[in-house]
Amino acid sequence: MAQVQASPDFKKKKHKFIKRTGKKVRDVLSEFLVGQGTVGDLPVFDNEHFPFLKELEDNWEDIRAEAEAILQHRELIPTFDEVSPDQARISKDKNWRTFFLFGFRTMLEKNTKQAPKTAALLSKIPGIQTAWFSILSPGYHIPAHKGVTRGILTAHLGLIIPKDAEKCRIRVEDQTLVWREGKTFVFCDA
Repeated sequence: MAQVQASPDFKKKKHKFIKRTGKKVRDVLSEFLVGQGTVGDLPVFDNEHFPFLKELEDNWEDIRAEAEAILQHRELIPTFDEVSPDQARISKDKNWRTFFLFGFRTMLEKNTKQAPKTAALLSKIPGIQTAWFSILSPGYHIPAHKGVTRGILTAHLGLIIPKDAEKCRIRVEDQTLVWREGKTFVFCDA
């Protein structure tokens, strides 16, 4: 019996079809999830919807101290694209490192042992999916991008911010947010 191998052109077309179909399914699912939410369909959300953020803000200096200890070994922290290869477009030249504490609702024991106070605070957040220390090189610019679904919200807590904080910002649709030490903001990146 002879085996027939698919041509490279067929494989490309198959991959393109699967990707296009997956995006359509994702978009339908995203619309459904937004309809199930309780906070609305906004690019940026008021923190009052998320009472657990106050405890993070109240303990931000302890969280920062743990992050600073981890940063003592910055070169050992993987880049975002090393952890998630599909981030290669936005994570370039070792400028964006990520020290994951939670991934897919699972506490990463080895890492959380290095940040026990932070891990304890994060474990109180209902429905937490992922959490990490996001470490950017000075002057690094993350290209504009969109997240996977509007069914997931992202919260950022400022820990170590440059003196000229106005240059440390993120644009979410038509809003520009500036990181402040000890302050959180919540947004949808889709």
